[in-house]
Amino acid sequence: MPEAADILTHLATAIMTKFAGSDFDSAIGGRLTQDWAEDGTEYPYAVFQIVSAPKEKTFSEEYRDTLIQISIFSKTSSSAEVKDAYTKASALFDECSFSLTGSTLIWMRETNMVILREDIDALPDGTTRRRHCAVDFEITTKLS
Repeated sequence: MPEAADILTHLATAIMTKFAGSDFDSAIGGRLTQDWAEDGTEYPYAVFQIVSAPKEKTFSEEYRDTLIQISIFSKTSSSAEVKDAYTKASALFDECSFSLTGSTLIWMRETNMVILREDIDALPDGTTRRRHCAVDFEITTKLS
């Protein structure tokens, strides 16, 4: 049975592989990272995080339900840029399929989305607010 850390690493790799070359990739200029973005990252960009990943055992099979959040950030005053990127992220990942080392993808589906306006420390261009779209996806995998 694969180790939990290996499974999550393979899941992150599968997400990045699915992202590469997609409309979502184009919408955010290829700037998708795991866990955090470096200071000074050009807008728009997105970050995905694994929020939780508990195991479930049913008789002889083991499943993992993983909750990930993709956060999309824009420094425009309008929400149009994050809405466009969200639409492309949702089209890419909601009810999608992809191959996954060490597991079988059962489903990946969107469970929640919210758009926020956040105050931030002033950027070099004087911007003090940004838009943030947080999208949650549930991923269920069957461990091999």
